[in-house]
Amino acid sequence: MRKHHSSGQRRAWWGERADEFCHAMADCLNRNRLVYFVSVDSGGRIIGCNDAMAHLLGLSQDEFQNENIWGKLTESDGVRLNERLQQTQFSTDPLLLNFVTPSLAPITLDCSLALISCGQFVLIGVPARSSDEDSESAWLQLNNSFATLSRENARKSKQLELANSELIRTTGELRRTNEALAEARTAALEAAQAKSDFLRHMSHEIRTPMNGVMGMLQLLLATDLSPAQRRYATISQTSGRTLLALIDDILDLSKIEARKITLERLDFSVRQTVDDVVQLLSVLATAKGLSMHSHVSEEIPPLLGGDANRLRQVLTNLAGNAIKFTQRGGVTLDAALECTRDGTATVRFAVTDTGIGIRPDQAAALFSPFVQADISTTRKYGGTGLGLAISKQLVEMMGGKIGIESREGKGSTFWFTAIFEIPASTVEPAPASEQKPVTSRVDGGLILQRAAKGTGHELRILVADDNPTNQAVALAQLEKLGYQADAVANGAEVIEAMQQSGYDLVLMDSEMPTMDGYEATRRIRESGNSQLTIIGVTGHSTPGYREKCIREGMNDFLSKPVDLRLLAEVLAKWLPACDHRAGIQSAQPAGSGQSAAIFDSQALLKRLMEDRQLAEVIVKKFISDVPTQLNNLQNRFDEADETGARLQAHTLKGSAATVSATGLRAVAQEMERTAAAGQLDRFSELLPRAVEEFARLKNTLEITGWL
Repeated sequence: MRKHHSSGQRRAWWGERADEFCHAMADCLNRNRLVYFVSVDSGGRIIGCNDAMAHLLGLSQDEFQNENIWGKLTESDGVRLNERLQQTQFSTDPLLLNFVTPSLAPITLDCSLALISCGQFVLIGVPARSSDEDSESAWLQLNNSFATLSRENARKSKQLELANSELIRTTGELRRTNEALAEARTAALEAAQAKSDFLRHMSHEIRTPMNGVMGMLQLLLATDLSPAQRRYATISQTSGRTLLALIDDILDLSKIEARKITLERLDFSVRQTVDDVVQLLSVLATAKGLSMHSHVSEEIPPLLGGDANRLRQVLTNLAGNAIKFTQRGGVTLDAALECTRDGTATVRFAVTDTGIGIRPDQAAALFSPFVQADISTTRKYGGTGLGLAISKQLVEMMGGKIGIESREGKGSTFWFTAIFEIPASTVEPAPASEQKPVTSRVDGGLILQRAAKGTGHELRILVADDNPTNQAVALAQLEKLGYQADAVANGAEVIEAMQQSGYDLVLMDSEMPTMDGYEATRRIRESGNSQLTIIGVTGHSTPGYREKCIREGMNDFLSKPVDLRLLAEVLAKWLPACDHRAGIQSAQPAGSGQSAAIFDSQALLKRLMEDRQLAEVIVKKFISDVPTQLNNLQNRFDEADETGARLQAHTLKGSAATVSATGLRAVAQEMERTAAAGQLDRFSELLPRAVEEFARLKNTLEITGWL
């Protein structure tokens, strides 16, 4: 029987096993009364046994963990077991060991020894005095247990292998997906950059011919035209400006998406900004018979730090849309403090109207580019659908969110939040009129004098542009303003012309063949000529190009198409202020010894975020209302109604200020003052001046293409 249980067979049962396997085997053997099992740690402490071994040694479940295997063997058998454990090559030969029972009578077990790990080992045995049949039965049961555990272990190993294979496959797919995403991201960034570059270059290419179209139309409108001819030219000019506004919107959106727009950080008043927007758009609202109100919470700090111009752009767009889509009722603009945290204030703005409203399914995509609630609104109300997309991007740049609450036919509320810094100083800023003196503006309809001779030569201007049309327009505009000018086609010719003849100012196109305007400017500055005034002229209208022109050594910047009024203003700014500049003065009112600007178009456009189309609507509405206001002034005077005359003069003063009709505003302000003082005699003297100032304003607007 001993031969039957050879060492080779036992090796098939055992071999080295993990702790988990040994515990599982112990559980399996726990119910077998003929097989004895005990596991021992490296110090000889018993760490587990089955019920048969516990009963043999007289151990309970709470006691055996404190027992040592050496105390359960006879002394000689303990020595033999220790010797077997010290062997380098573990033997699987049978090992007879005498265990000491509680009755002190040794019981001999025929044992097998297996090393687990880190010095731990197990002993498995059967009674040595058992009959061959009982011993055979015990070994068969033990072998069956091992076989079952081996099959279970093989099954779980196969499952683990399959799981590992699946994990490897999934990891590979994930890696390939990540690589594809990285490639797609790179491609998207490159596409966005390519789109931005394409739009920038296309803007320049479109603005170049548009410069010729707009410049010639402006010069044409300054000539004697029949009413029909003037109407056709004005329509063409308006269409051209609409096209340019669309180009600017597309570029603005592209720059925002490419993260090439940065917000300014200046202290400003939210209340003043909201008031500016309301004052600006109230004329348009009144023209449609709508009311327009605003409310700014007193909780908002007097000063906040942020980009007031971008905030004004969003408010103007939302309020302008509200007026556009509202036929009855009114528009309200509210600003409230949402919260303050860590030196910042979150302000919530809301523009509420009583207009046509929007369905929920339409509102979802309303802030996407070129999307309107209904394509029919494009024909009925105009617009491209870019305004809300730009507003959304700007709001997110200001750390806020934008949304809409609306019901079709019941009006809408467009709201957004923005986060601003709270500056240390909370002093209310001075009104715009007190922050800096109002400089005289140059506009159409002003008296243009020839440049006077000063230090021995007339002022000379050099035009650098490779496009013949642009050269012709610039030379004609300069001639109109009374300046002498020459033209060259590239930067190299500029440098050559400067060496042959002196010039006071250069209108330098930025992109020219052979040598561009930037390189020519650098060479001029490097030659030591720091006195020459160089004005960059480019088809790009973004702030980044203005900064680039200044960085490259230019003094100022003009965007194509060059507006005659802006050109005159820039020339007046940079050419010598005394006799060496073009004398640009406004026409003098009859009987007045003072000169005053008639119409400050630049100030109006600045308040309207350069929206020329909106500005023209406001100006035309104002011009149509003035005759009624002048008649009301005359009626109040005839009735000797001092209070009514003062209120009517105040109304005229406010509307004139809104459209930057500087001369008419000044007369209306004086009329308001005299009426308040009860000086109706002086008031009567000012009435003809108001009529005359209005006539001069209307003539100026017609000449410059505003009417």
